[in-house]
Amino acid sequence: MADDNSMTRVVREDGSEGLIPAGAAQQLLREYQARGGRFSTISRRVHSTRPFVFELSDRRPVAAPSQLTYRLVTKNTSFFSYGQNGPLDLGLSTGVSRPATAADTSLTAPRETPNKDDMAIGAVAFRVRSVRVEYSNASIESAVAASGAGSLSQQLDGMLRGTVPTVDPASLVTPPQFASPFNLTRPFEELLRPFVVLDFSWQGKVRYYQGLAVQMPSAAASSYLAAFGAPANENVFGVPEGYIWRRPGAEQDNELEVIARVDHDLVVQCNPPAAPLLGGTYVEAPAPVPERLILDVSMELFCIAFGATSGNNG
Repeated sequence: MADDNSMTRVVREDGSEGLIPAGAAQQLLREYQARGGRFSTISRRVHSTRPFVFELSDRRPVAAPSQLTYRLVTKNTSFFSYGQNGPLDLGLSTGVSRPATAADTSLTAPRETPNKDDMAIGAVAFRVRSVRVEYSNASIESAVAASGAGSLSQQLDGMLRGTVPTVDPASLVTPPQFASPFNLTRPFEELLRPFVVLDFSWQGKVRYYQGLAVQMPSAAASSYLAAFGAPANENVFGVPEGYIWRRPGAEQDNELEVIARVDHDLVVQCNPPAAPLLGGTYVEAPAPVPERLILDVSMELFCIAFGATSGNNG
């Protein structure tokens, strides 16, 4: 029976009751009930991660102390367009990629729902998951020579080449404005969010404008400063009417991707890292600075999944 205008009360086979949101979820519920037989519903959060890249465009003066100018070079990307074990673009100047993992995406196949369920999307969140920094090969070689430290560990080398995420509280390898937790603001993210336009697209044909990234809070982020609101699961962009994302093979409303585009030039001014790279002494040339600063952005969809009966959710 209908509970109110926003929820529908359902009675499970074991006699317990539950509420299903109106809109897309309610439509899927009616479809499954009309088919007859047993089915399950479960809340599911689905995520996908993409890099947003800022590239060094100017350094003035070349000698320290320098003013660094970074410009956004990621103007178009799409979430949920790759699956686990598929190649994940890292946004590096070298073009290096790596296999996507479950930490990068919930999907096992591009644009397809997990577990081949039908899903009703009820809310969206948008947050910076991690940050990375890329130095050029020449910069890394000069830093190794200047520091006299010998060969680098695999992890440190990967971090400097942008393949390994970092946390840099003392701003030893990144500009202090980029990712230091001592900042009371997050300048790169705060600049980016108001200009990222998000569109939902099914089968590369049907496309709906969803809004701007600045309108999408960060759900249960690490702190109030990082959450764009309260760091809680409820801190999301709600879609009360919902969207339907159907299982693979459906005639319509399947193969979802969320397209992000930026139509403006965006620039951030920074100071160099707080210390010379690898602690080296640079006489003939200034200390190297990052060529690229990368925000790994995660989009999360809060869904109700409909599918085959499971012992855990039937």
